[in-house]
Amino acid sequence: MLGFHVYRAKATGGPETCLTPALLLATGGPAYTYVVDEEPCEDSEPSQGCTRIYWLELVDTGGGTARYGPAPATLPPAAPQHIYPPVVLRQCP
Repeated sequence: MLGFHVYRAKATGGPETCLTPALLLATGGPAYTYVVDEEPCEDSEPSQGCTRIYWLELVDTGGGTARYGPAPATLPPAAPQHIYPPVVLRQCP
C-alpha cells in the first residue's frame, strides 16, 4: 500500500468531499490520526449532534485503489452557550 485518501459526505449516497487532496502516505503503523476542521451541522438540530459518513480509499504502489466504508460518525451535540452579562447596580442619591 502506498497511502490513502479520506472522503466525507453528509449522507450515504450523497456528494462526497475528498478531505485529503494529497495522498496520506502509509508509514506501516497500526493506526493513523488525521484531524480536519468540521463543517457546521446546519442540517440538524444542535441538540441532536450531526452525522457524517466517511470512506477510506487505499492506493497501492501500482496505482490501483480499494474503498472501505461507509463508516458513520456522529458528532456530539453542541454544548449550550451561556452568556452572563455584567450586573450594574446604580445607587440613587
